[in-house]
Amino acid sequence: MRVGAESTGLVDGRASRTGETRAGRDAPSAAATSSGPTGDTAHGACPGSPIAAPGAPTGRDDAPGAALRLIGVGGGDASTGTVDAVHLPITGGCGCGAVRFEVTAPFLSAGYCHCTRCQRRSGTAASANARAERGSVRILQGEENLRVWLPEGGREKIFCVRCGSALFSRDPGSAEYTGVRLGAVDGDPGIRPESRAYVAYAARWEPIPDDGLPRYPEARPGYAEGR
Repeated sequence: MRVGAESTGLVDGRASRTGETRAGRDAPSAAATSSGPTGDTAHGACPGSPIAAPGAPTGRDDAPGAALRLIGVGGGDASTGTVDAVHLPITGGCGCGAVRFEVTAPFLSAGYCHCTRCQRRSGTAASANARAERGSVRILQGEENLRVWLPEGGREKIFCVRCGSALFSRDPGSAEYTGVRLGAVDGDPGIRPESRAYVAYAARWEPIPDDGLPRYPEARPGYAEGR
């Protein structure tokens, strides 16, 4: 896959398999406090709300002709965000329904990101993202509508050019999506957010919920290693 840069900062991105919801390299290098962001730069990863196109599946359980597999994931554990089982494939799409995708393996992890870039890209105080196994994300329709934003020092953010829904993230130049925006998933993704990262840049206008999830000023441990 070749990606050609444009003067607008957008890059034509072809979605073949996976990308990542990593925050690490996108984070601002300047020191910040937990009261909120200190500048305009940060990293990112954000969701989009799926509204299926006419005739498109709206969820795993009611998808016409969908092959469902019930996969155990080692028992439910509220403290780690896992659930007992997940229906495969996990499906999802963009807001206008032009792009549809599936994930053929259970998500590896999930969490909230509070970085400044995520706030601005999603319009929310934090973005919810899941990490997918490499090779498990497949575009079912609308690949031609996918575009990439590559922020300086950050990861590629993939979105629908028709409605602007954020869908995936990945390593620069990669064809694999290993980051999936939870808001783009139909129904239950089979995982729950397990942590809150980059809380040093949390929005000043919304307190972080007291939900018991571990908080990290920067990236969570293990994130850079693909966990």
